[in-house]
Amino acid sequence: VTDEGGATPNQKSGGRNLLDLFKNLSSDRAKKKELEELYQNGELKYSEFKPLLAETIIEIFKPLQAKRAELADDPKKIMDILEEGREKAAAVANRTLQQVKEKMGLV
Repeated sequence: VTDEGGATPNQKSGGRNLLDLFKNLSSDRAKKKELEELYQNGELKYSEFKPLLAETIIEIFKPLQAKRAELADDPKKIMDILEEGREKAAAVANRTLQQVKEKMGLV
């Protein structure tokens, strides 16, 4: 939600959502502080802020996209990774199930 049409004229809760996203994703402390002050003063222009947020999100995903592109050419490697994950998950699930059974007095 970016604009609910409610809240106060200067501080809409949707704007808070966007600002919180930026603050959690960005490492630029000065920019976070600047944007928070603009928001608090009711001066944050979403038309300028949204592209900045979009660029921050794009930068976060670049390494993941590069890894995905690398793996896309090797289906066997993808299957190996999935199988390894399945084995790890099964081991954790089996330990948890054993603990539950013990606590319930079933073993």
